[in-house]
Amino acid sequence: MPFDLNRGRVRVGIIVWLVLVVIASLVPAQVQAGEAAINWRAIIDQYSGKKDLSTRERLELAIARGNVGDFFGSQREFEVLERAGWTKEAQAMRSESEARLVEDPDSLMDLNVVAFTSFVLQDYELSCTTFQRIVEVDEGNEWPRLFLAWTYGQLGMIDEGIAELEYVRRKHPFNIIVNALLLMAKAKR
Repeated sequence: MPFDLNRGRVRVGIIVWLVLVVIASLVPAQVQAGEAAINWRAIIDQYSGKKDLSTRERLELAIARGNVGDFFGSQREFEVLERAGWTKEAQAMRSESEARLVEDPDSLMDLNVVAFTSFVLQDYELSCTTFQRIVEVDEGNEWPRLFLAWTYGQLGMIDEGIAELEYVRRKHPFNIIVNALLLMAKAKR
């Protein structure tokens, strides 16, 4: 049978598409519009590899990782903080950020500090409302929606969490973490 040029192109096209899908799922997600307010990657670069981070620096690193889609990297940083027994410091940092939010209710870093520390301190209602505010203020950054979804899950609001995860998946359809979180959330229905 002679070589069919069109059939060969179709095969090559399919192979290239599959390779791109695999690569896209392995490469860390990038944030386009969301980094305009705070350069999260600069914070990650500043603190990554640095030894003896202060509690505040470690918290900012965890938040930055979460805001660029590094869900598990963010979790790892919070695990380090929890092992250090940082509950009192978390409460103090949250109080300081809440006070600053009275003057500047759109302060993205302070909103993130309140949302993440509230989650760790198991104040899921405050965490949820603060993550909702982050999504409004930093609407170009879809990654805080992962943590909003997680917070919804802690409140038993599974359908709301699924809606947030589906929003992120529409933007990042091949992201393995997003798809796994979505499957786990749907299994809890």
